[in-house]
Amino acid sequence: MRQLARFATRRPGPVLLVWALAFVLALFFASAARDNVHETDLQIPGTDSAKADELTRQQFGGTISSE
Repeated sequence: MRQLARFATRRPGPVLLVWALAFVLALFFASAARDNVHETDLQIPGTDSAKADELTRQQFGGTISSE
């Protein structure tokens, strides 16, 4: 671990380049990840939160998470 820290402090350029590359790759894969994530409705009928959700849908046409 010390060797890695020593390398990172002595040569910050390559370390920053690796982090920038990792960031760009994460951005690339994040755009495709939304297609793989399925939103679920966790409302339990009859609860206060379900009533509030229904009122929000009636008054405002939906919520941010359901769009």
